[in-house]
Amino acid sequence: MTYAELVETPAQRLQPLGANQIKTSARQDKPDGSVEGHELEVRQLADEPLERGRAVVCLEDLRRPHDRSTVPTHCDTNGEGSGDGHTEVSEEDRQGLLPSHIATRAELYEAEQRNILDALSRRPPRLTELLDDKYLRDLHRSMFGQVWRWAGTYRTTETNIGIDPANIAGAVVDLVADARAWIDYETYPADEIAVRFHHRLVAVHPFANGNGRHGRVAGDYLIAELGGTPFTWGRGLSMSTEDLRTAYRTALHAADGGDLASLVAFARS
Repeated sequence: MTYAELVETPAQRLQPLGANQIKTSARQDKPDGSVEGHELEVRQLADEPLERGRAVVCLEDLRRPHDRSTVPTHCDTNGEGSGDGHTEVSEEDRQGLLPSHIATRAELYEAEQRNILDALSRRPPRLTELLDDKYLRDLHRSMFGQVWRWAGTYRTTETNIGIDPANIAGAVVDLVADARAWIDYETYPADEIAVRFHHRLVAVHPFANGNGRHGRVAGDYLIAELGGTPFTWGRGLSMSTEDLRTAYRTALHAADGGDLASLVAFARS
C-alpha cells in the first residue's frame, strides 16, 4: 500500500498484546481531543511494578557513554538501572525545569512519566500528521512540556552524540521526506520502515533530552499507521534494565553501520 493509499485509508487500531494494555479495535476521536479505544501501554506503565514499566519506556538516551555522575537516571525509582534515584538534579538541569519541587532524579523521572502518560492519552496522529517535522516537535513538547522549559525545541548546543545543532532542522525534514518515499515505494517491510525512522530520529538527537522515548513513541505510532502490531522494545526479554540498555545500544550501533536486523529484532522482543 502506498503512502497516498495509507493517508486515504484510516488505520485500524490493533488488538492489545497483554492483559494490562487498553483494548481497542478502531480510532475513536472524542470532542475534547482525547481518544477512546486507542491502544496504549498506559496501564502497563501505571499499574504494573515500575521495574517492567521502566524496561519498556525508560531506555532513555542509551547512546550516551555510561557515566553515572552525568547520565540522567530516569529509571531508578526502585534501585534498578544506572545511578541512584536519590541523586540530586544538577544546577544546570534545574534551570530548565518547570516544577520547582523536583530535587532528585527519582522525582524527575516520576514527573516525566506522568507527563508522558498524559501525552499518550491524546488522539494518536494520522500518517500525514506524524510524517511532519513540526508534529515531531509538538510530540516532544506534549511528552515533556510539563517538566522542561525547552521541550519541543531543537537543541542549540553540541553533544557527544547526535549531529551539529545547525543541521538538525534540515535533517528532520529530510527524514520525514525519506519515510514518505519508503512507504510510497515499499522500499522496506513495515517493521523496518518504522525502525529506520526511529533510528534516524535518535541518531539526529534533536532535543537536549528525551530523544529515546520520543523516538520510540514516534516509531510506535508509525508502525500502527502502517498496519503493524505494536513494538515491545525489549518487554519480552528476561533481563535487567541495565542489560536492556546494553542490548539497545548494541542494536543502535549496528544500525549506525547499516545493519537494521538487530534493532528490528529488539523492537519486536
